[in-house]
Amino acid sequence: MKKQIALALTILCALALVITLAARVPLPAAYAGVVPTPAITGWNADNVRGPVYYWNAEVLTASAGSEIMSIGRYEATDLQVIADVGDTNTTTLKLQFSNDGAHWVNGDTVATIVEDTNSMGQWLVFGWYARVYATLTNASPITVTVVGVSK
Repeated sequence: MKKQIALALTILCALALVITLAARVPLPAAYAGVVPTPAITGWNADNVRGPVYYWNAEVLTASAGSEIMSIGRYEATDLQVIADVGDTNTTTLKLQFSNDGAHWVNGDTVATIVEDTNSMGQWLVFGWYARVYATLTNASPITVTVVGVSK
């Protein structure tokens, strides 16, 4: 019985040593930092989710979608909307979500802009990709910045 216990302890110690050594072996360079990267812009330099710009002082004269962000690992996003309205142009900003980056589903309205704006709020996010879609009522230019932090 003592021999069986000693053998079991030896095996456990050997297994613990193998696991410890395996944890210290770095991955080959070919695997370092490998993350699936879709052909979608908007990541910051460290592939971190914030702050990132959906629009950065973008002058809009027609309805359009922003940069597309990968938000699949996150539950919420804090968006700050900064807008400079020249002439009257009511603009609605709405979150949109997608799992493939091509087919979009409307989410919450982030802002309805009728005058210069600087506001912030938090919204739930869904799917793998998000963007902000601006619907303009006319062709008068509006300068829009939407910056977000996902968490």
